[in-house]
Amino acid sequence: MTSHLSPAQLANSIPNDGSEAAFVWLGGSDARREGQWTWSNNGDLFWQGDFNGAPVNGRFTNWGVQPDNLGGAENALAMGLANWPEPFYDLGEAGQWNDLDAGNKLVYVIEYDAVVERLTGYLDQPADQGVYSGVGMIRGWALSEEGVERIEVYIDGRYAFDVPYGDPREDVGFAYSDIDGSSTSGFSVPFNYSALAPASTPFQSL
Repeated sequence: MTSHLSPAQLANSIPNDGSEAAFVWLGGSDARREGQWTWSNNGDLFWQGDFNGAPVNGRFTNWGVQPDNLGGAENALAMGLANWPEPFYDLGEAGQWNDLDAGNKLVYVIEYDAVVERLTGYLDQPADQGVYSGVGMIRGWALSEEGVERIEVYIDGRYAFDVPYGDPREDVGFAYSDIDGSSTSGFSVPFNYSALAPASTPFQSL
């Protein structure tokens, strides 16, 4: 996570509690009832008590030597991005949780279900139900608004190899002009069909 934050963001995400370490908000709180830690998105109770407490129903927790409700006002859950506090670093390690005053202005984490754009494509060769022998081509095109990382070929349900991606496809570029990279969405590679076992099932390209 720290690799995605600038030095200024890290410096501005250090709470006013003497820890001298950057933290990010995680969305848990015991503000409604001291020692009853719940998630803000669904209200699930995941921890009861202070640092001598226990997780609820086996739910995941990752506290340092926390929570301690220092000063009586630490009711918000945060995760450390470095060991804390200076100079002994004996209360928590990077990645562990701490309870902090909700008045601190910190970077925060948002969890959400990603919407994955569907993949559009076509396998020109080998054609469906086609019969091939000797050296031919595996050829087609693939598009996604999120980009295509690679093209994988599976034979009989098992990964075989990757196919180079990025061949010119003016026809696809014309048909899908609203998608970046559509004019270079092709893939192709020579393949020896005679090397396949007689019972091999059709190709799958992903």
